[in-house]
Amino acid sequence: EWRVVTFPAPADLSLVDAVGSWLRNFHSPDARFLTRHAGEPWALAWQGVYNAQPVSTRVWVAPTWAPAPDEAEVSVILDPTLAFGGGAHATTVGMLNLLDKLLHDNHATTVLDVGSGSGILAIAAAKLGADAVGVEIDSHAVAESEKNVALNGVSEKVEIRAGTMDAVRPDETFDVVVANVDASVLTAVAP
Repeated sequence: EWRVVTFPAPADLSLVDAVGSWLRNFHSPDARFLTRHAGEPWALAWQGVYNAQPVSTRVWVAPTWAPAPDEAEVSVILDPTLAFGGGAHATTVGMLNLLDKLLHDNHATTVLDVGSGSGILAIAAAKLGADAVGVEIDSHAVAESEKNVALNGVSEKVEIRAGTMDAVRPDETFDVVVANVDASVLTAVAP
């Protein structure tokens, strides 16, 4: 389902119509048009943009207000925030696809998520059956990750650690290591 959202009041209907026509080229006759009216709080109106979405063969990402469908094998609950999106960024989707495949095909049981951010990769790993450790240098992201881990009910399978790679003990090994961050960041946190 496609959604076109406008936020001025009144809506620029010519723009909405143009975008709607463009979407119909992608065979989306069910596109819905949402408009925020004057006085409607932004804090709620923007939520119309985010829905549950499949991000890999088995994994869906869904905000709390739009749950994944019953047929979703794995559902990661993630509300977009000012710091993190809703899991639809191309690199996140690519990492989730890779993680899904690796955990399914190779029967991996442990995952290290370097630069865990919102915790989405560690949470997905846990919901796919692995134990995961997320390492994050940003204290706000650590708090967000911990909140998301609890929200997804995977506290027994995911540990979020504040710090650099020094937060990983020398005796720890992982079947899969993921890092959805820029290479320059990885170089900076490498031991």
